[in-house]
Amino acid sequence: MCKNPKFSVVIPVYNVGQYIIHCMESVIDQTLKDIEIICINDGSTDQSLAIVEKYRETDHRIMIIDKKNGGLASARNAGLKAVRGEYVLFVDSDDYLESNTCDRLYMEFMQTNADIVVFGAAAFPSYTAADNAWLNSRLNVNTRYYHHNTIKALFSEESSVPFVWNKCYRRMFLEENNFLFDEELLYGEDTPFLFYTFPAAKEISFIADKLYNYRCVSEGSLMARARKDPVWKLRMHLEIVRRILSHWREKGYMESAMDEIYLWILDFFLHDLEDDAIPREDRREIRDALFGIVRSYGLHFSERKKTGYERKVMRKLSAI
Repeated sequence: MCKNPKFSVVIPVYNVGQYIIHCMESVIDQTLKDIEIICINDGSTDQSLAIVEKYRETDHRIMIIDKKNGGLASARNAGLKAVRGEYVLFVDSDDYLESNTCDRLYMEFMQTNADIVVFGAAAFPSYTAADNAWLNSRLNVNTRYYHHNTIKALFSEESSVPFVWNKCYRRMFLEENNFLFDEELLYGEDTPFLFYTFPAAKEISFIADKLYNYRCVSEGSLMARARKDPVWKLRMHLEIVRRILSHWREKGYMESAMDEIYLWILDFFLHDLEDDAIPREDRREIRDALFGIVRSYGLHFSERKKTGYERKVMRKLSAI
């Protein structure tokens, strides 16, 4: 295994026997070879572990961490505690990388002082809405945010939220700030991680290169469950908002982006709360819980000077 690799690629593995070969080969075949590949077997009960072990026999860069099932956040944290590379990249085991991913990211880190590089992705099978959101720059021009406004990147760039797999992090940045994923969240753990890391970064670089390929949607994934159980998804979103607002108040971020976080929360819930397939009593209960959370953190909907968009959203929410 490389003593001081340039990249650590963290791959949580859980019952993905039908997908893991494509994922592993895309990482192994990177044009930049100075990497370590950390596979966290999160209690798989299928052939996933055996497949990864077979790759390890012929590639000394592969490390396997075998643990009891604890979920995606737990698996990623186990990987983070083992990384030694200069830069950290997260790959979900049913997805795959373009062969030049690490090379392109290394070039970007060398040309900037970025703590985070955000890059493009493509959905497969192709999904137009996702493809458009992950282009990052419609003009194919790179964009950078610096310490005084990295918090704004969360709201200005569509590709900032909600996924962590289209970001690459400087390892020292993560370690110095003790950033880990919240293991108590059963769904959507990426979103708080992004709201914690972006405001703390000294520089964030956005590049338009589409380096990641995201599977829409693998059977048995949490995303699939969220589609089948939208009430469960909304309750998870409430907990995500609680944790983000608690962290932001503790760190003093709230005042610098009061309007932006307010609008983001509205958008985070509005589409699902308008879904007539969800019982109206559930939608109202969640809406009222949301209002209670934001008011407890000083985001008083009724006391702010609203834009036309905010007024429209509030009318829709009130009519639920």
